[in-house]
Amino acid sequence: ALICLLLPATRSARPAAYRVQCSNNLKQLALALYSYADANDDQFPPAYTVDADGQPLHSWRTLLLPYLEQQALYNSIDLTKPWDHPANEQARNTIVSAFVCPAAGPSSTQTGYLVVRANEGFFSGSQPFRIKHHEGRGRFGSTVLVVETSDQHHVHWMLPADIDMATWGLGVTTLPKQNWQSMKAMQVARQDWHITQVRWGLIYHSMPMMR
Repeated sequence: ALICLLLPATRSARPAAYRVQCSNNLKQLALALYSYADANDDQFPPAYTVDADGQPLHSWRTLLLPYLEQQALYNSIDLTKPWDHPANEQARNTIVSAFVCPAAGPSSTQTGYLVVRANEGFFSGSQPFRIKHHEGRGRFGSTVLVVETSDQHHVHWMLPADIDMATWGLGVTTLPKQNWQSMKAMQVARQDWHITQVRWGLIYHSMPMMR
């Protein structure tokens, strides 16, 4: 009887615990972005790297691995070859816990942690963005760094795909504008390291003010 009484409480506690872990992941990613900047001349990683022809190779998530205690995994990736090249198969099959929100379901190589790509933002494409730390809590303090998206917008963590503000698409797959607007609220990591819930429209309208 005691076990039966405890089960509902345990089940109800799980979603809350999962949300805490997802929030912690966002905070960890924000801290890792700043650690990357510390080691790279005050520059955040580019949204993606490119080859000699300008074709995307790897995501900012891959570049962040050494700052997420994943140096060995990072070293195993051939950054001169695309993320889905056979040479990167072992890394591609690796689950990175920092990229997995447990509230989204079983752990997998899919991630819902994306950045917003926009000419006016921190992640505009293959060019890194330089930022001074003393500006972080002033002009840029409330600017969104990382967005936690819903399940239907998840991508492989190595795939160089994020939210593209210009096309309202995800990587090379264009998504209708209403798909994003249907997300009433999403959890985000701001540049001042605060984790908060915001509406998509607020992210959209703040983009021109980022720089």
